[in-house]
Amino acid sequence: MLPFLWISTFLLVSVTESSPSCRFSETPLATYKHGGQIILGALIPVHQKTVKQTLRFTAKPPSRMCEKFYMEKYQYILAMLFAVEEINASPLLAPNVSLGYEVYDSCYSDLAAIDSVMYYLSGHRSKVPNYSCRSEPPKLSAVVGDSPSSGSVAIARILGLTHFPQISYASALPSLADKTQFPSFVRTVGTVDSQPVAVVQMMKHFNWSWVGILSSNNDYGDEGSQKLKVEMAKNSICVAFAKTLSTPPSKESLNIIIASIQKTKTNVIVLYAYATELIAFFQAIIASKISGKVWIAVGSWLPSAVFTQKDLWTVLNGTLGLAKYSSNIPGFQDFLYGVEPAKYPNDIFIREFWEQVFPCKWKENYTGNKSSATNVTWCTGKEDLTKVDNSVYDTTNFRLSVSVYNAVYAVAHAIHNMLSCQEGTGPFSNGTCADVKDFQPWQVWSEYNVTIFCLFFAFKLFYYIKRVLFLTSAGERVAFDEKGELKGLYDVLNWQMSEDMKGELVNVGIFDDWGPNGKKLILNEKGIIWGEKYKEVPPSVCCDSCPPGFRKAPREGQPFCCYDCHPCSDGENFQPDRCHRVHEVPEDQWSNEDRVKCIPKVVEFLSYGEPLGEALSTITSACSLLTISVLYIFIRFRGHSTGEG
Repeated sequence: MLPFLWISTFLLVSVTESSPSCRFSETPLATYKHGGQIILGALIPVHQKTVKQTLRFTAKPPSRMCEKFYMEKYQYILAMLFAVEEINASPLLAPNVSLGYEVYDSCYSDLAAIDSVMYYLSGHRSKVPNYSCRSEPPKLSAVVGDSPSSGSVAIARILGLTHFPQISYASALPSLADKTQFPSFVRTVGTVDSQPVAVVQMMKHFNWSWVGILSSNNDYGDEGSQKLKVEMAKNSICVAFAKTLSTPPSKESLNIIIASIQKTKTNVIVLYAYATELIAFFQAIIASKISGKVWIAVGSWLPSAVFTQKDLWTVLNGTLGLAKYSSNIPGFQDFLYGVEPAKYPNDIFIREFWEQVFPCKWKENYTGNKSSATNVTWCTGKEDLTKVDNSVYDTTNFRLSVSVYNAVYAVAHAIHNMLSCQEGTGPFSNGTCADVKDFQPWQVWSEYNVTIFCLFFAFKLFYYIKRVLFLTSAGERVAFDEKGELKGLYDVLNWQMSEDMKGELVNVGIFDDWGPNGKKLILNEKGIIWGEKYKEVPPSVCCDSCPPGFRKAPREGQPFCCYDCHPCSDGENFQPDRCHRVHEVPEDQWSNEDRVKCIPKVVEFLSYGEPLGEALSTITSACSLLTISVLYIFIRFRGHSTGEG
């Protein structure tokens, strides 16, 4: 099959090159571009979803359209811009080398992610696998992205074929650590194996043994929840229920999940899902009047757009979750306040961003009725971002923005190390270095000069990316292990609502995967708010502990956390969780009358003055005298014998 694909691709390109009239005219993708000697590609879902369009196959397909601007994701673009500007202004790269970028909106769509990567690799004229159709090909370095794991998987299978570097800043799917499937994938979020460990450590800390799991209907949700189940089983914690959220969530599937929550009566539910899937779920929770649940957020939905929905704040009150450790980026807050359309005229997203943070419209983009235009405030581009409320434009929370920032710097440090290579001491065959003067992403161990077509064997820059080791300006250590992972470092956040109906995420702890066993999780329990129903840690158990004198009797067909309490039988003594036979307790102890605890045995001595004592003494004395008499007779007459005559 593979040779057929290679031949088909070759024939396709031959036809299109020889027959211009047969070339399919493609609509260029909207791209935010900034030039440089080395170009960094980035996939960031600035919008929450793509608009479904009807394909009639009788006309050219329409351009991809996305909707629902995602403010938090736009900040990722600004973090990348800030990092690139810092790098180009620093001596990290050579004086005549600058870093540029091409940003694509993946819109939480796998197809959009693939389309964007093909566009980045092939050029802006045609998307042809293994071809560069750029008139003057720049030096492509790496792809930063995607945010959702499904998008990262889709493009990783393409980029992995040629060992083209890919650095994700948010994808937490466990299988992405498999270097057989994804050989050129690394990520600047903490290792996914540490997330289930952190969640289970939290459960143990609060003595929760009966926990529900709700996951996305994709690889991220499936694999993440499976790892969590394994970790829970290791620590004797039972799964109350495990359900999957359909995409998009249907009314029927939500009703099934709601019924499971009501039936199991667990108070703690772990959510392995994306923010875009959870809004409908929480709306269904409110409609069902379910309250008093503690939601455990895993992945990228804490913080996320879920917490911008004020109608969900009450049900979310008391939510606990893990979020990437929030280290500061020096100077980034001032940069966020200084963004304006005139400063970044090539930014294709900034005008939509401006309309989101300010109550204004761009006159040239206005599509409303002319009669109502008199009541519209027109944007000038000079509005003051420092006056925008932090709930609208957050300039203090840089959790995943730091991951984007670190990803860009990882590429820059790798390029620096590659440029610093000296012939004879290089890491490649015979001590050679990568050909810096003709640096291409398809630079191979053995080069084949074929017109347009470039055969990918390995991408030498990836060698340096895997081996970067540096401290960021905030003091955060960035180094990848053999799986392309970073050690996990997470903040434990708690969503709290105040009496004046204002909500905020409060840092109540930290999980450090670098820490010693037993001391990785540190919590400020007094700082946690559990919502309106509980003033202290809510219980989450299938059954209450058995009272003294009773033992646990497992319920048939149910997890071991569910049991009935039966009284200990005669001859048994109660110990924690079970009854022991008497011979299993120490010899000098005995059970009390209620068989609830062991008590020392009472040693009684018989008095000579008691009737029984006198009788036993008399009998003993008489028997002793009888024995002595018999002995005397034998001794006295031992020499005598009797005989006849």
